[in-house]
Amino acid sequence: MDQKIKSGKEVLDEFFNFTLKEIPNVDEGVGRVLLNLYQNNKLTAKNLANALSKLREESANDRD
Repeated sequence: MDQKIKSGKEVLDEFFNFTLKEIPNVDEGVGRVLLNLYQNNKLTAKNLANALSKLREESANDRD
């Protein structure tokens, strides 16, 4: 039983740094936003909502 149990931080690091970009149909911009917030220890509901709102605005401006 040499299998190491990963800590919560290790699991989250693996998810955000590797697994997230492998999930089908995840928007690249959304993935970048999530990774950036996580890496900067700012992944909160409010920060995520603000960042996604800003991303939507930028996307809408690009279409105009």
